[in-house]
Amino acid sequence: GLLQYLPDATRQIWQMDGPFLAGWSIDSVLGDSRHGQRIFAGISHPTDAPTIRLSEDGGATWAPLPHELHYPPASGLTVRRIWQITPGAPSQPDTYYAGVDEAGLFVSQDRGLSWQEVMGLNRHPARAQWRASRGGLTLHGILIDPTNPQRLWVAIASAGILRSEDGGAHWQACNDGLRSFATAAGAGYLVHKLAQDPHDPNVLYLQNIDGVYCTRDGAASWQIIEEGLPSTFGF
Repeated sequence: GLLQYLPDATRQIWQMDGPFLAGWSIDSVLGDSRHGQRIFAGISHPTDAPTIRLSEDGGATWAPLPHELHYPPASGLTVRRIWQITPGAPSQPDTYYAGVDEAGLFVSQDRGLSWQEVMGLNRHPARAQWRASRGGLTLHGILIDPTNPQRLWVAIASAGILRSEDGGAHWQACNDGLRSFATAAGAGYLVHKLAQDPHDPNVLYLQNIDGVYCTRDGAASWQIIEEGLPSTFGF
């Protein structure tokens, strides 16, 4: 289930609410105050299909979305978990993105009520070479350039980083400078965490199975920034 901690005005005393959605695995959470007290939760259960639940009142009540995230049967793909829910750029108040396992990206442009596949990524020509990590073939990181909503980055285990400059129609791999590990299909890049500098959208930070990195050119190239850390393993 989902636990929520709320502070007093001094942020010294915290009150726990919940658990909400008890009995479900909570794979992703997004609190979004752009439209009131909204909370999205991507949930899953061994006996039920993954789904997104929405609370409009800060967690007091929850309801399923009217349309689920799913791949068409002909694709041969299955949505197993919803690993990430991300709001669009500031100029896109009604837009949300969701990253799933099996790796794929979905977009909603009506405040999460309906979702469509981002086909440029989900049917990427290199998809046949993507291999799952021990945690699955997960799209678990989504970043949007706050100054240019057509520019997006995603992190996929273990395909690495991909970037789009045209709103998701086309994507290119951005793994130059990252250490790779061997898979049956060749080099893999097992990303664990991707984050964006709040002041410069070209500056990204990355932790993966064997390294901590920074890029200052929008992921065109990566540099190692591990000096002083106790381990190169980042999670």
